Amino acid sequence: HPQYHIHHSAPTSHSADTPCNAGVAIIVHSSLQSHIHPSNPLEVITPHRTIVLNFVPAPHIAFAVIGTYSQKTPPAEYLTALLSCIHNKTHSTLTKQAQHLLCLGDFNDIGSSLDTTNPQRHISAAGVVSRITEETPMVDVFRHLHEDLRLYTYTTTHKSRHSSRIDNIFVSPPLLECTPTLLTGVDTH
Repeated sequence: HPQYHIHHSAPTSHSADTPCNAGVAIIVHSSLQSHIHPSNPLEVITPHRTIVLNFVPAPHIAFAVIGTYSQKTPPAEYLTALLSCIHNKTHSTLTKQAQHLLCLGDFNDIGSSLDTTNPQRHISAAGVVSRITEETPMVDVFRHLHEDLRLYTYTTTHKSRHSSRIDNIFVSPPLLECTPTLLTGVDTH
């Protein structure tokens, strides 16, 4: 659609305007294109798994969107790179400008037993979701807004029929004040 631009971690054989069938993409409305960081727009943290789209909406304010897709049992390098990216974005620029982060994606992991009908099924050995909330300042928006609510983003088609909330949106604490408005209509798929 011409009102939207796709930013993705396509292989180098693809151009930025040619979608590919592997990787992570962040779709941006054309009204926001002018706020994308001019010299460092897109960072590929882990090819086909994690990208960062950097915005500069106003002087001395930076906003980064981290899009990610985790395997059920992600390699250690994936988790290390993701956590390092979040730490770098939240800590290295604080003295230069206000840094706001939005990290969203399919983590194939749950943060607590509230997020599944079968805890053994979606708790990954790496504990991606738990490590993000415990080792970084990021906050799980859904759990922040709905402490005890059980809603799911994935349901199996197997006869065992279980459901889990494996798609998450995390924000840096300053964004919590505006998350209900900010996240209206956000879909991680």
